[in-house]
Amino acid sequence: MTKRICWAFSLLAAAFFLTGCKQVVEEPKVDLRKMGTVALLEFDNLTSDFGIAVEATSLLADELSKLQGLELLIPNFGDPEFSSRTAQEGDAGKVAARLGADTLLMGAVTYYFEDVYLEPPRRVLLDKEKDLYRWELRQETNVEVVLSMQLISKDRKVLFSRQATGSSSRLKTNRLSWPGESEYLPPFSALSGTDRRQLPTVRREALRDAIRKLASSYLPQYSLTW
Repeated sequence: MTKRICWAFSLLAAAFFLTGCKQVVEEPKVDLRKMGTVALLEFDNLTSDFGIAVEATSLLADELSKLQGLELLIPNFGDPEFSSRTAQEGDAGKVAARLGADTLLMGAVTYYFEDVYLEPPRRVLLDKEKDLYRWELRQETNVEVVLSMQLISKDRKVLFSRQATGSSSRLKTNRLSWPGESEYLPPFSALSGTDRRQLPTVRREALRDAIRKLASSYLPQYSLTW
């Protein structure tokens, strides 16, 4: 009976909370829906990470597809007609005309950094009464990526530009095969090497972080108010 009363009270509290707030829509800084047909060009890659530009472009296309009413041209990857570099080095107006676009959305991956760092081994207390310890080694995986983006009209005017930094990190703890009762640091032979298996996940999270920041300029933002 007590559980039922608590459950009913929780439902009433939730209903009261929801009826007391409302969703507010904040219009985007730049409304792409008012710019005719928008051609998303494949990002230029100014880093040593092969393939990151295609991935960034695909993630941005996924975000922009959420915008109803947007006439968006998705790039044919590898096609120079849909290349941000081609538009930057050539005539953006002619590129827009060939694609049948009113506006070009171009960008570049300008910076990429990854680091897998091993902290010094540490002796961790597990049970104070039993005086039980063990040795651990923590690993931190970090990725940071910087994206830049420009919106250019078919008459070669820069309508909007922005840069965004995305980052992500993961911690992993490895148990060492070294006696916990020993107060001496483990030898190198007992230490594990760096584990890079988390790197693809952390890299994608950093990219998503940067893309969300860029897309926030073009997508409506929703918030709750009371």
